[in-house]
Amino acid sequence: VFTTAPLMKSLSQALPADIVEGEDWAAGCGCEDAEERKVAEALAALHEAREELVAAGRLLTRVGSSLAFDFLGRYLGQDSAPAAELRAAAGKSFRQLFELDHGEAMRLTSAHTDTFAVQSVLALLEPLGSHWESRYLRLLLHADPAAAHPFALRLVQLTAELAPHGLPSLLCELLKSAPSGSDSDEEQQPPKDLEELLQAASPSPAATAVVLCAAGRRKEAFTTFLELGDVRGALAVLGDEDCELSQELIAFALQDAHLCSTLLDCLTDASAAYPQGAPNASE
Repeated sequence: VFTTAPLMKSLSQALPADIVEGEDWAAGCGCEDAEERKVAEALAALHEAREELVAAGRLLTRVGSSLAFDFLGRYLGQDSAPAAELRAAAGKSFRQLFELDHGEAMRLTSAHTDTFAVQSVLALLEPLGSHWESRYLRLLLHADPAAAHPFALRLVQLTAELAPHGLPSLLCELLKSAPSGSDSDEEQQPPKDLEELLQAASPSPAATAVVLCAAGRRKEAFTTFLELGDVRGALAVLGDEDCELSQELIAFALQDAHLCSTLLDCLTDASAAYPQGAPNASE
C-alpha cells in the first residue's frame, strides 16, 4: 500500500526548519528561494490530500506562495471539521496574507468574515492609511452587505474624504442593500443615525439629497436637487400627490431650454428620471 509519509518526510527535510516547524503562520514568511517554494507547495499538496488543511495553509503562507489564496478560498467556506480548524487558525493570518498580496488578501477577507473579523481587519488596516480602509469596506459591501452595514458611516466618511464625487452612488448602494426580511423596523432605516449621515455627506449636496429622500424628507431633497439644477433628481423624489412641487419643477425647468428638454425626456422615459443615488419616491 502506497503511503505518503516517507515522501513528506523527505520534502520536510529539504526545507529550513523555520518553514516546517511550529504553529506561527508568519515564521519564515516570504521564502525567496524559488526551488524551496516549489518543494513547500508540493508538501502542502500532500497535506491537503490528507485533509491536514491547517498544515497546508500555514506552509503556503509561510513561504509566500500565491497558491495560499486559492487554497484558503476553496476551504474556508466548507462545512467540515478540517475546514473549521482551518478557519480558526487562518483568522489570525491577515497580516501575513496582506504582505503577500494586498489585493488578494482584501478580496479573501471580505468574502470570509466568519474567519476574518471585520473589526480586526480594520484595526490592522488603520495604520496603513484611509485608502486601505475604504477599499476593504467597499469590497465588503459587495461581498457581504450585512457585515458592511455596521460600518456604513465610516465608509461614508472615508468616501467624503477620498472621493466625494462618489458619495451619491455609495449612499444609494448602502440604502438599497440595507438588510431586509427582518421584523425589525430599525434594519429598514438608513444604516446610521440620519444626522451623522447628513454630516458625513455634507461635502456633496447631491449625496445630502439622497439621504434626505431616504429619510422621507422629500421636500428638502427636492429643494436641494433644484438648487443643483438637477431636474432628474427633483423629479425622482416626487410622489403622485405632490402637485404643488410638480408645478414648481415645471416652472423651474421652463426657465432654461436644456432643463426643459431634460424634463421632457424624463417624462417620456421613466427609466431616465432616476438620478444616480436617489431612490424613487414610489419605491
